[in-house]
Amino acid sequence: MALQCLRLLEKTLVATISRTNQGVLTGRSHLRSFPNQAAMPRVAPDQEVVADFSKEENEEKNEIMSNVNKQVKEDKHGRLFAVIQLCGKQFKVTNEDLIIVEGYWDPQAGDKIKMEKVLLVGSSDFTLVGRPILPSSLVHVEGTVIEKSLSSIRTHFKKTPRKQFQRINFSRIPQTFVRINTVEIRREVNEKVDVEGIEGRIF
Repeated sequence: MALQCLRLLEKTLVATISRTNQGVLTGRSHLRSFPNQAAMPRVAPDQEVVADFSKEENEEKNEIMSNVNKQVKEDKHGRLFAVIQLCGKQFKVTNEDLIIVEGYWDPQAGDKIKMEKVLLVGSSDFTLVGRPILPSSLVHVEGTVIEKSLSSIRTHFKKTPRKQFQRINFSRIPQTFVRINTVEIRREVNEKVDVEGIEGRIF
């Protein structure tokens, strides 16, 4: 029985090798080959290259930029608001706002902090959106730490039914109170600076 199985396996291997050799010699293979260049889709003759912005769109963009720069220069934009990222959380802030940062944080009471991660700045007429953040030379958001304290007592109660198990724990989380002093735009929106990079940023 074992001898018959070996002979059957040998015949199968010989037949496979012969088919493979035949496919190689005749230019055919049992493996899937890549499509020929003639089978690849070609570019349609009626297609054309389209610019990023048309002439009308460029004129509209320049008009919007000039209006925003005029408001910034004459300080007629009104009260500005900003969306900042601080300690892994995002806050929408404006002048004289008070935000609470939960968790351990190094700054002490009286320290002034410059917010480096400003995601968005806007007013009633326009909004500047960063990709992902706005340049530090364009927007300035500053705050002052006014108090460091602990949160109210939080109760954690655990109970397992029918197991005579229950636990009650209390915890207080460190909190830092920050007063936002200024939210301002320091230069024109489309003004090009000599060097732009991530130097001086706090990540």
